[in-house]
Amino acid sequence: MEAPEPPAAAETVTNFGFWPGEWLVLNTRRDLEHAVYVDAGSARATVEPVLGGEAYLERWQGVEGAIEPTFGISLVSFEPARDRWVSVRCWPGGDPLAARFTRVEGVFGDGIAPFHPPRVYAGDDFEKLRFHSTRSVFSDVSGDSFRWSMQMPQLELSWETTWAMEYVRESRGEVGPLRIDGVPDRPASGASEPRLTDWMVGAWGGDGVELRVSSALRGCGVVASVEVDRGETWVSSVLLIVWDESSGTWQLRELGLNRPLRSLVWESVGRVSDRGMVLRSSGVDELSGMVFRRLEGDGMQFELTLPDGGRVDVELAKR
Repeated sequence: MEAPEPPAAAETVTNFGFWPGEWLVLNTRRDLEHAVYVDAGSARATVEPVLGGEAYLERWQGVEGAIEPTFGISLVSFEPARDRWVSVRCWPGGDPLAARFTRVEGVFGDGIAPFHPPRVYAGDDFEKLRFHSTRSVFSDVSGDSFRWSMQMPQLELSWETTWAMEYVRESRGEVGPLRIDGVPDRPASGASEPRLTDWMVGAWGGDGVELRVSSALRGCGVVASVEVDRGETWVSSVLLIVWDESSGTWQLRELGLNRPLRSLVWESVGRVSDRGMVLRSSGVDELSGMVFRRLEGDGMQFELTLPDGGRVDVELAKR
């Protein structure tokens, strides 16, 4: 099998505005032993704008062939301070499931967007350092298709594609509330810990606070959107909360907007129990912490603490 041909009539793009929608994903991989490309199966991906279109959330699900057991999630946003796009990804794999987040950064140029580990941008010689690790590349964007490739550096300072995902559009996506998926009947993880967040799945609201929580990663975690609009207190965040069975820990990432408008992806630390969830941001000052406390019946107590001493404490009802 030859290397997959790029889609025809590629466009020059400078951002991820092309990405929202429903996609069929056709996968091929490089068989390094025989130096040929082989079919790796198909998947479906849903990409939705979040935070009012300031970021993009992808949910990826293998449906056929060798990749059928594969699933993942990506959160992509632009960070003005770095003048780069940042992608935070979680693709659980292994036995037990290892749900670890990775971070890559990239820029658009000449119609493509190569993404590298952050360390590549830390030194003074980007052109040299970028060949020290694998990269992922968005390219060949047309109206209804694009390619996402994984590439390895070669000794002659070139790249070899080891995995190619051809995205074929099935529908377009628009800015709207976070899509809520229910907890699957057969979660990927048999551990009891991921079930501690099942009660949160759904839409909640009350007194200037809107919370939407979706099951994610085949029941291994949740995605949540938090919107607070209470006079001078305005916060908009997306949370990725995943149980990592291999380490026995919760993995948490948060993308937040605040006034003045600014986006940052940061790592959070937290505790999850059958009584609720406590999150504390690590290393940033935009948002200090959130608490989601389970109440008797069908209610939730939501608490938000800000660095300036501001505090929101609201009881939410499930809708």
